[in-house]
Amino acid sequence: MDASELSNVYKELSLINEKQEQRVQLHQTESQQITIAYLLFQCIVLISISQSTNQQCKNWWIYFTLCLLCSIIYFLTLSNSITKYYRTRYQLDLNRMEQETIQRRMHEIRSHAIDVNGNMKEGPSKPDRIMLLRRKAYISIVVLALAGYTVLMLFSCHMFLCHGDERSAVS
Repeated sequence: MDASELSNVYKELSLINEKQEQRVQLHQTESQQITIAYLLFQCIVLISISQSTNQQCKNWWIYFTLCLLCSIIYFLTLSNSITKYYRTRYQLDLNRMEQETIQRRMHEIRSHAIDVNGNMKEGPSKPDRIMLLRRKAYISIVVLALAGYTVLMLFSCHMFLCHGDERSAVS
């Protein structure tokens, strides 16, 4: 490839990267909004259970099932959003590395550092493994924390309904 072809490919990659960055932001925002909605819903359910005066332990499974079903739907939706985010971010990283390679080639062509055919001795680039591991670790920690929160909410639901009488008797 000559310098003009490389320049055109570089510009095309720049446009693709801009769109990818927007998609990454969209998926990140979507995940945050899903999480906030879930946390608010769980808090509303817990507050309504804790404020209820006609608590019956025999019906605890209704609230438990409601919270559990919402949690399952939430985690399915969140996992879909996180997967889209991760894949889009990975493709963006690949595009940026390809763009850097093209920029290097353009610079070398201008300085006549490579032969006429554009042969370079570099192999295909891959994203930094540590960066990918950090991203996966962050996602895993957030999901585990939210799973722990869900277990706590389910336990609290049962405790407020079945042990609320003991709490009222103490006060």
